[in-house]
Amino acid sequence: MSIYASKPEIGMTSHGVLDGTVRAYAGSGVWPGRVDGNAWVGLAVIPGYCVPGAPEDAECTSTVGEYLRLDVADRGDPIRTTVVLTVASATVLRDQLSEWIARPKEPTQIREPG
Repeated sequence: MSIYASKPEIGMTSHGVLDGTVRAYAGSGVWPGRVDGNAWVGLAVIPGYCVPGAPEDAECTSTVGEYLRLDVADRGDPIRTTVVLTVASATVLRDQLSEWIARPKEPTQIREPG
């Protein structure tokens, strides 16, 4: 039995269909969306009551363990890469994502060959 409680996957509908909002990485010389496929990202927390040494009456909904699981899978492949983040690494990730989100974006204008 898993100790992790998964959040809804990012890039996947509630029916398990990849929605195209997360793209698979095709290489550093390839513009995303040209030849790569869809992918998904998942997050999971450890509920407080699953933390070793937690009191038996630990709150089920508000407390969590000190680790966050991050899953990434591309092209719908069931084999995924999984890492576990600490609060420190999750904070750095949050800050880097927030910085990227806040920056103005150049519109993509790809010309089809031919």
